Amino acid sequence: CPWHPQQHSTTPQPHHGEAYVVRGLAMLLQGDSTAALPLLQQAARCDPDSQEARELFRVGKSLAAALAAAGRATLTRDFQGCVDLLTDTLQQLQLPPLRLPARAGLTCLLRTRRAEALLRLRRHDECLADCAHALYAQNDCIDAWKWRCGALHAQGNFEAALEDCDALLKDWGAASEEIRGLHARAAFQVRKQKRPDYYALLGVPSVASEPEIKREYRQRAKECHPDRFSAAGYSEEDRGVAESTFKRLGEALEVLGDPSRRKLYDEGYDKEAIEERIQAAERASRRGGHHHH
Repeated sequence: CPWHPQQHSTTPQPHHGEAYVVRGLAMLLQGDSTAALPLLQQAARCDPDSQEARELFRVGKSLAAALAAAGRATLTRDFQGCVDLLTDTLQQLQLPPLRLPARAGLTCLLRTRRAEALLRLRRHDECLADCAHALYAQNDCIDAWKWRCGALHAQGNFEAALEDCDALLKDWGAASEEIRGLHARAAFQVRKQKRPDYYALLGVPSVASEPEIKREYRQRAKECHPDRFSAAGYSEEDRGVAESTFKRLGEALEVLGDPSRRKLYDEGYDKEAIEERIQAAERASRRGGHHHH
């Protein structure tokens, strides 16, 4: 666009309506309708015959209204209403004059907003699809990663969530407490998923009393005690299975037979994390005691 030679500002001159159209369109595609509307309004004033300026201004007003309405719907927990509004907006923006590109900031904004509402509606596959579109448009959109992780968690796909979080932590984690939180949550769930089910191993319900747990432990430990499998007639494999089961039964008793450890287990911690937390609590207690004296 032709600028006045003495003008050092990058602001388009009032008589350059086309420059206002270009800049207004760029702002729209970035998802900033608030900044776009005054520019497009000025473009229409500069060139009242510009159909493009008028149409883009209409699109900008419609977009701003839709985003505001979607925000209100989310606040009132009308997530289906939010999805409907954003779906209609996306469809309208595919048409002229905008023809919304797949890699625009506005695409990321609308898809991310809809992904959040879909997640709240437990429509996890649709949420993941919107997140994929949003991240294709703008790969560093933390909200899109957040809703994607939420959908993967809801589906029980914790390893995929952890894989995403590993990459996020590597690229941006040092600067984002939110990413570190997502990573910790995913890692916790993966460890929880992989830990042994001590209640099932002992054959007791999760509400079993301590005496019930100890009674079942004694019974099962007797059945698979390695001494029983040392006699002739048992294979090396039989002895190995018995030893492994006996060891895990001991772990189950150690964890479920101790109220502090059992509480942590019920909260989702695995044995290693339980021991770390117990030791940390003991160290803190010792320091507190020394400090007191």
